[in-house]
Amino acid sequence: MGAMKDRMIEIMNSEWEQDYVSSARLKCPECGEEFQTDVPVCEPNLMAEKSSDMTVGCEIEIECTECGKVYEGYAYAGPFHCDISLNNYPDLEIYSEAPYYTNYDLEEYFLPESPLDSFKNTINELRDLLGQNSYEESTNLINRMIFSQSVAAFEAYFCDTLIKTIISEPELMHKAITVDQQLSGVSYKLKDILEHSDLVENSIKTSLKNRLYHDIKKVSRWYSNILDIKISPNKEAFLSMEKAVLDRHDCVHRNGKDKNENPLSHITKSHVLETLNLIESFVDNTKKQIDDLNVKFLKAKLG
Repeated sequence: MGAMKDRMIEIMNSEWEQDYVSSARLKCPECGEEFQTDVPVCEPNLMAEKSSDMTVGCEIEIECTECGKVYEGYAYAGPFHCDISLNNYPDLEIYSEAPYYTNYDLEEYFLPESPLDSFKNTINELRDLLGQNSYEESTNLINRMIFSQSVAAFEAYFCDTLIKTIISEPELMHKAITVDQQLSGVSYKLKDILEHSDLVENSIKTSLKNRLYHDIKKVSRWYSNILDIKISPNKEAFLSMEKAVLDRHDCVHRNGKDKNENPLSHITKSHVLETLNLIESFVDNTKKQIDDLNVKFLKAKLG
């Protein structure tokens, strides 16, 4: 039992440590060149009751990518916006995008050959662990570990599948950079485009991988806007998945208690099994539509 617990903890702690950054575009006061760079900003206070109270301010530094001049400034960052100003140039116009999490090496990130197979293998392992080492009581640590990892498997599948599906078809890449707000705002110099033939594909990978896939509404919107796919089997399943994501946060960050220090008494063996089935229903529903999409593109290629 001890070795199995250690393995589950290792799995849960294997996620990337990420920075919270905003992509800022401005004209350098020193050299006069316009440049764009990622600026680390403070994470919002997601525990605040009101969205207006989530914004957090902090000191930042911006280095010009053209001349190397470093500027000190201040950033006010929330979940969906970021306002940046420079101390010595308070009136300088700075365009800053909504912040997102990053800090991984794209060179080391490999899409699985089959996100579906990876997901199925993980879910089957979790079911086996649940059957062999879990008890019905909600206080059982294994229940919380398996529950948390099942939600992580959900996020991994929908991240990898979105990326893999989009980059597989030029038409979908074009649609992504047209309809997706974060991608449509990215710009490059002509020399970068000439020097890197895979610039668009890597930009899509980077942007999509850096996003948070525990926000079910956003994940649903990305799939709908770019792929015309509805990831949820029905409204009830959607609401249940949103609740599962919140519970997973409490399991990982509050040791199985909510913000009022009340234990999550519903995380029983039966509930974990229901959650595994729920997550699988999302994946199965999405897979069918992706298969239909692939058939559509195949027919178009065959004429």
